[in-house]
Amino acid sequence: MNDHYKKYKTTIKKVARRHRLLKDKWITNYLMSNSCQVCNESELICLQFYPDDRKIRAMSKKSEDKTEVMQYISKNKIVCRNCYQKLDSDIITITN
Repeated sequence: MNDHYKKYKTTIKKVARRHRLLKDKWITNYLMSNSCQVCNESELICLQFYPDDRKIRAMSKKSEDKTEVMQYISKNKIVCRNCYQKLDSDIITITN
């Protein structure tokens, strides 16, 4: 690693994170008005789509057309990270 990257490592990480968040901005705005459907957690940083969070976020970054992404979102539940892990491990279930 050259000296420039060593010196600015923290700054580079912060900028990269900010750019990532900007790409996810409309997804973030969508999640802001929701909470976990299991435990009602509303902290934005904790919320995810179950079960296709990674796919939805990857699609949102690649596609300008939100129609396909919204179709995936409509088939998912919004949950916090803790509940996501519990659902994924079959510890809990979502009943509607």
